[in-house]
Amino acid sequence: MQKELIIWVLVDERPGTGKQALAVAKSLKLPFVIKEMAWQYWANLPTQLSQLSKLSLNKKSQEELRPPWPELIISSGRRAAAIAINIKKTNAPNCKLVQIMDPGAFAHKNFSLIVIPKHDKLKEEKENILRIIGAPSFTEDKEILNAKIRWKDFFGSLQRPIFGLFIGGPTKRRPFSINHTRELGELVSKLVLVSHGQLIITTSPRTGKILDSILAIFEDRGIQPAYVYDNEKCDSHENPYMGFLSYSDQFIVTGDSTSMCSEICSLGKPTHIFAPADFLAPKHERFVHSLIEENYASLLGSVVEDRYIEKYLKKLDTTTHIVKRINELI
Repeated sequence: MQKELIIWVLVDERPGTGKQALAVAKSLKLPFVIKEMAWQYWANLPTQLSQLSKLSLNKKSQEELRPPWPELIISSGRRAAAIAINIKKTNAPNCKLVQIMDPGAFAHKNFSLIVIPKHDKLKEEKENILRIIGAPSFTEDKEILNAKIRWKDFFGSLQRPIFGLFIGGPTKRRPFSINHTRELGELVSKLVLVSHGQLIITTSPRTGKILDSILAIFEDRGIQPAYVYDNEKCDSHENPYMGFLSYSDQFIVTGDSTSMCSEICSLGKPTHIFAPADFLAPKHERFVHSLIEENYASLLGSVVEDRYIEKYLKKLDTTTHIVKRINELI
């Protein structure tokens, strides 16, 4: 009987980063061990230096890195990439490394496979680099079905169509201005009113006071959202995210999160992305434009009537390509 491959998944504590490695691991359909990556001060060092030791991890995460050592590591983000390289060099020299997102050109030689979004610019394409649209995501059908049951009392009787609005927030490179907030509120209002649908809303940790401003706009337009999940105030409540994915007939998402847009576009439902001209950094703008050009999504405000929606039912599937390459390695 063939020996079971030891696979570690280094899951960064930052959700948008960690989820990508986890999505690839789940798509492999092989047993794997999750190693939680929680960081301390040393993680702020340049990545080249943090590769010299595991001191960038907190004590609990360091203690998790022990034998039996892996034969395959899947990581995402530069911090986790540095840990993967350190493990290979000091403990598991024959281990194959698979990295999601660019670890930096200086580190490319250490990885068997590097998965890099097409919207990231590279000076040089290499044999061990696979280019994809967006970010890996994985949502199982059973998760959707379970959410359908779990959230039936909240969303099951709502008037259709149901619009799930996912609001992000400012990023390091771009603000979420008052004008952006006003434009988002106006465009969402128009879409919901024309369709005679219901609106459900969820936010991210970055949303903050943007939510209050948007709710005020909806109130002025006579729109009463059926459900609002405020990330800042609902720590004690179960996150309805899977319920949103299950019950929404159409999605509206702000374009500031690559992982969020990628996951929503993987579900094959009409998706409207909010991405006005000055809203996104150049690479995020390239990403959103690629989704729209390939008909995975429409630009919010460009499609209102249902007869045009059928064009945007294409499912974004990046993990299949990644899994194929990994299977060739192992």
